Amino acid sequence: MSSPTPSHMFVNIILAGTDTEPPACETIRYDQFVLGLFKPGSIKEQKYHAGLGVCGEAGELADAIKRELVYNKGIDKDNIVEELGDLRFYMQAVQLLYGISDQEVLQGNADKLAKRYVGLKYSDRQAIDRADKKVGD
Repeated sequence: MSSPTPSHMFVNIILAGTDTEPPACETIRYDQFVLGLFKPGSIKEQKYHAGLGVCGEAGELADAIKRELVYNKGIDKDNIVEELGDLRFYMQAVQLLYGISDQEVLQGNADKLAKRYVGLKYSDRQAIDRADKKVGD
């Protein structure tokens, strides 16, 4: 995996204790956390793994929401948080593999949607027209 793009998101990790040491807490950057846990392999293999991981976790998130809305099972917020976390893990891996920062992702999305939605207000017409996808751009 390529060198990480700086991330300003941090997580607190509980490190298991031993017979002689109690558990400890460590605060680390999330991109470093993902970098340490992502399955080793060639860059091509890692890109497959990360890209397919995003797809798989998005499907699991959709299933969690489907259970609530289609099967009336109630909201399982813990499961939704878990699936969003898994999705975020794979998204971070994609970002690391392609050298894309969190800011690039957020700013790129904001730029696209600001162009699509005049006045930063949603409308069905603007969603259909997709001004950001007009020919010549």
